[in-house]
Amino acid sequence: MGTSGFGTELCARNGWNHIYVGKAQQSKFRSLTLDRFVTAVFPIIDGRDVMAYGSSAGGYAALYYGGAINARILSACPRNSHHPINYRKPLIRRFGEKEIKEKAEAFYHVINLSDLPRSTHNPVVVYDRLQTKDHRMVQKWVLPAYPDCKIINVPNSGHKPLEKLKSVGGVSHLVRSFVASVPIDREKLKHKPGSIERRLDDAVEIFEAGDFDRCAELLCLDLDILRRAGLFGMYVESVFRSKNQAHKSKFSSRQNEFVALKDKMKPKMRRKIDFITSIP
Repeated sequence: MGTSGFGTELCARNGWNHIYVGKAQQSKFRSLTLDRFVTAVFPIIDGRDVMAYGSSAGGYAALYYGGAINARILSACPRNSHHPINYRKPLIRRFGEKEIKEKAEAFYHVINLSDLPRSTHNPVVVYDRLQTKDHRMVQKWVLPAYPDCKIINVPNSGHKPLEKLKSVGGVSHLVRSFVASVPIDREKLKHKPGSIERRLDDAVEIFEAGDFDRCAELLCLDLDILRRAGLFGMYVESVFRSKNQAHKSKFSSRQNEFVALKDKMKPKMRRKIDFITSIP
């Protein structure tokens, strides 16, 4: 177990009092009960403006324990790999129903966040909506408890949204704004306009909004760029769903570039590529 956590240095630099709640490797906080947590911290925080924050398992813990002390909560990519919400059919087939049942019984925590004491403050949750595991946790665990929480999507960040924000100089703005209870300027959490990184991020958000024509236009880039960003599949999907024939024609003219990637894609996506390139 470490002696400091995410944000410890930032808190120290700004003179903010903080309590680091650590965990043993791979325990995911399962051994820390809610009552034990409250008993430990309440004498110190009583009467103070309290914030709970963390990333990944720490983001899960901020939400799990934060409600019991009525904290303002900043949670980044909340996830607990031991939570039963992750016991999907492939995992059940892999381990068998008996072992999955034993894992669920050894989880110890209250399964539903909505069954725990909830903060009167709506949390701020920062994550990448296209990160499947994090999105599932937010949709099925966080939102039932806090339907009005503030969601900050960090596209193309995977399970590391804070690292992405750090690369654009946005972490400090995010945390300082949260602590000061002032509006978070979303523009300060993004890459500079005109950069290739901003173009990719905008494409993802536009795709999610359903503007496939504009997304196909933004993602018509060098194949190496799309491959490194993991967005070739989105480019295919946007062209497939676009109503603009020019995008399909442009894609077809580049089909020789895509052979190697196409062979590694799932059959459904390969069929979409075949459909696009077969249009006269």
